Amino acid sequence: MVQAVVGWDELARRGSAAAMLTLLALSLGTLAGVALLVSRGRSRGAKWLLLMLLLLGLPMFFISLGRGTIVGWGLLAVLQASLQVGSIALLFTPSAREWLGKGS
Repeated sequence: MVQAVVGWDELARRGSAAAMLTLLALSLGTLAGVALLVSRGRSRGAKWLLLMLLLLGLPMFFISLGRGTIVGWGLLAVLQASLQVGSIALLFTPSAREWLGKGS
């Protein structure tokens, strides 16, 4: 969300404000919903969906980073991507696998 606020002018130039707000809301809603399924619902399927979304997004992130077309602050984008990778990696630790095994 910070990236969207910081880079709002650039986002607005790339498309209409309504379209950008809709995309941001859908992205946030999807990621929040899947994260809740993992954290509250102990859904192993949601864990794999999060991994798949990360793996689909990383190539686009690196391409944007290489081209210099990252919206907002580049350093913050790198930090955000690093935290996402670390967070998803923690879902595959033995204790997380055990915890998720107690769920659905």
